[in-house]
Amino acid sequence: MKTTIYQARIEKGLTQTQLAYKANVCISGISPIERGKPCTMRVFMDICKVLEIDPKNVEGVAIRKRVGKHGWETVEDPLNV
Repeated sequence: MKTTIYQARIEKGLTQTQLAYKANVCISGISPIERGKPCTMRVFMDICKVLEIDPKNVEGVAIRKRVGKHGWETVEDPLNV
């Protein structure tokens, strides 16, 4: 069954602050990720680990991938990074 980061967080009974702390992510970064803004694969995987969800079952996430020395590219499917 597909889920979103937001749905999984609510089901776990965590606030954004608690999730950020447990995933070692900036507190202000959780809200944009829940709204579909890009994050790095590391952040995505850390959040999935804390929420105990399979990354394959998460929808609405975009991953930022480094391109060259100073650029970033957004990949809509986290598993194709």
